[in-house]
Amino acid sequence: MQETEKYMPSILSTISRSLVWGFLFALSFPVAASFVFLVLTVLSENSMGNPVWLLYLPFRWPTGAFTGFIFGAVLALLMRSTVELTGKQILIHTPLRRKSFHVSEFQKPVITHKTHILSYGKFTTVKCRLVFHPQVNTQSMTAPTVSENYQVQRLYGFREKELEILLAAIRRRQMSQLSSEEKIMIQEQYQEDIWKTQTSENETGCTFSIPASALVSKEKKWLQKLTVILICVIAVIGGLDLLEINSSHVLDIRLLFLTLLALAIPVLLLSAWVSLYFRRKICAESITIGPEYLSVNGNYYSFSALYRLKLTSPRKRSSSAFPVQHYMYLTTSGGTEKYWLGSEASFDEYSILCGQLENALIFFPDKLEYVK
Repeated sequence: MQETEKYMPSILSTISRSLVWGFLFALSFPVAASFVFLVLTVLSENSMGNPVWLLYLPFRWPTGAFTGFIFGAVLALLMRSTVELTGKQILIHTPLRRKSFHVSEFQKPVITHKTHILSYGKFTTVKCRLVFHPQVNTQSMTAPTVSENYQVQRLYGFREKELEILLAAIRRRQMSQLSSEEKIMIQEQYQEDIWKTQTSENETGCTFSIPASALVSKEKKWLQKLTVILICVIAVIGGLDLLEINSSHVLDIRLLFLTLLALAIPVLLLSAWVSLYFRRKICAESITIGPEYLSVNGNYYSFSALYRLKLTSPRKRSSSAFPVQHYMYLTTSGGTEKYWLGSEASFDEYSILCGQLENALIFFPDKLEYVK
């Protein structure tokens, strides 16, 4: 009997989300209350004597800001999601709602990023969801059938890191529900699908060829385009600095911020070019996945002897101008080996590689881990 596992957002994420919701409601409550009272003033000749006036008092400024902050913070806490894995069930609940699914009904995660640009910077909000394909029981059939409707469950308060931990636990639960025969069938079927999509150069159908020269060439092309764009940005900021100094002999605070940012751009570009040189040395140019082993650049790793296989999450997305770099960490009794697997800009088949590794390690789900 498997123990119940509980997953929820971190305390820091919960506090920050409550503060944001509190400030938003603190700003909106007095404005909304003033609008309502303005309507009441128009509709009533004596608003002060109207009993509704008493309802307005807690929402007008400044008490309305405090009331709105408390309301927003409490609402954020009530919308905080908790996921429990109990036996074969995935229970998603908040203090206000509760939903249960079978482990086999889970399909995939969905992560949505939205960038908000402000005067002096930007911030990105993340929404995490789980997609389920529920099964329904019919009177005419003894076995459950799959319904046509997908259900999407929002995980309020979850960040990408907490989601990856949850997905690893769900994957272990799903694998534990399968018999050895089912695992073998899934593994063989997946390998057959990969063989059909491989080119003639990949005769085994289990080898991923990732030449370092090809990856570096794509990375250089991307870095060259970014370098040209950033040089233009530096030139524009420098021109604005000269115009401002010639006209007023001082720098505006906003222009000063952009100037400091422009001075940091060459350092970032230099570090990107230098790191590309070091990444090439640890490139995993050839990866062969067998039924019971993994071979990287000719180095053999048995799944049974492997302690841990860590991969950069295929769901990770860049929050800056630089693409996400993909790495593989193989831990054995002899230590940990690190390999570079390109980036979003140079290796498009990374998600396929991760999917095949998941199926190759179907008998060892605890050994595979995704990192953000």
